[in-house]
Amino acid sequence: MYITGNTIVNYMLAQGMIVRRGRDVVNVVYLEGSNLDLTPNTDLPDRFNDRGLLIVENNPNDFQVVSNHACTSEPGLAATWSREAKLLGGVARITIGQQVAWRPGLHKPSQYRKGHPALVQVAPVMVHRDQNRDMRRTGDIVTTATGINHHGTQPGWRGKFIGMWSMGCMVRPNWADHLDFFDLCLEDAEYRDNKNFLFPSAVLDCGALNRWVKEKTIKQNA
Repeated sequence: MYITGNTIVNYMLAQGMIVRRGRDVVNVVYLEGSNLDLTPNTDLPDRFNDRGLLIVENNPNDFQVVSNHACTSEPGLAATWSREAKLLGGVARITIGQQVAWRPGLHKPSQYRKGHPALVQVAPVMVHRDQNRDMRRTGDIVTTATGINHHGTQPGWRGKFIGMWSMGCMVRPNWADHLDFFDLCLEDAEYRDNKNFLFPSAVLDCGALNRWVKEKTIKQNA
């Protein structure tokens, strides 16, 4: 089963999500539990086994994936068991679906460091709170969270586990991949025209996407 940019966009439209049109704007999409070819994997916890995508309408009704990087849209094991997560009622795990909440800025700036470029949350974001620490959404309460950013790790990092890199954020482990993603977002025409523009971001279940495609194909061939 071959998944294309058009496939993902059609799935998003079927789910009632926003799809931005035109070759000068990007659609930010995350596929949880996805291989490089956008087929499902086992989605083991604490691994960078999701895909962060940017999708552009290069021609009318022809959408292409212009950026496809390994990432996580799920928190790490260390973050799940951290004291901070316990105090919050469970680590944050972003809901499946689409939300509109992000703008280019700096991830975790402080008096000690300037932070690094990222899509930063500036509006409410809904998350599941993993109070029972099973690293799943099932049965978890849904509430709002802060600090849910799209960021990187650090230059030269080559680790395997998510650990504390994500407490609910979308994270690309490879620094060059993160900068590529961020630079493409900066080139978005709507953002260039309006620095207050908020980027939508969709988090999709790769297994559900592939099942939808299979069911649709069966119906068409029936």
